[in-house]
Amino acid sequence: MDKIFYETAIYKINQKDETLSRVPMKNFRCKKLPKKFTMQEMIDLLVNMQKVCFKDNNENNDNMNRLIKTFMEKNDKTVAIALSLGYKSDDDSFLDYIDGASATLQKTNNGILPYQQPTVNEVCRQKVRNLDSLGTPTHYIMDILEQYVRGPMMHSSKRIDGLYLYIEKKPSHGSSDFLLGYYKKKFGFQEMRKYEDADYYYMKKPLKMMQKTPKSVNNNNKTHSKEGSRKLKK
Repeated sequence: MDKIFYETAIYKINQKDETLSRVPMKNFRCKKLPKKFTMQEMIDLLVNMQKVCFKDNNENNDNMNRLIKTFMEKNDKTVAIALSLGYKSDDDSFLDYIDGASATLQKTNNGILPYQQPTVNEVCRQKVRNLDSLGTPTHYIMDILEQYVRGPMMHSSKRIDGLYLYIEKKPSHGSSDFLLGYYKKKFGFQEMRKYEDADYYYMKKPLKMMQKTPKSVNNNNKTHSKEGSRKLKK
């Protein structure tokens, strides 16, 4: 049986220079995944993945243009991308992955909350090869998203209180009932029944802020410890 290993990272979007930079995260070390993407490089990767998971053939570049608009949105910004890719060999190049998952992270109040909150979108699983030894990259991206919210995002805003997502009631592919159960059982999300509307179910995973890693000072040198639904709702 082939042994698959995964690299998982989160990339912060910089709209000004149209790049995405990998955020150092404890317990998530990467050798293959780039430290930086251009926005177009990341969009090309997501479009390729979504051809499989969303059965979107990107006709007339519609999906590519949608993602560009999503990345450059000024209100309800998409702030980060989570990525987990699986490989068979240390010699594989970064694009030689055989399994992967991705998701976007948006800051929005979803039209129902008093403050903008981190909301998961575009969750996608792409199996390039169907092998018995494939791992669970969707779990890896949800894990790193949770750590990113509990760490950098909560450290920068006291108003953030958890991780959110919403589910289309009548999705083009899949079942809303399955997704409600999946996010509840696998990841601990809770359904927000009072906010349910004609089109969406809303879910939340309450989170507590992660303690900051203390800084150590030695000989005046400071050292730091480093390490849903598809469419965005308008």
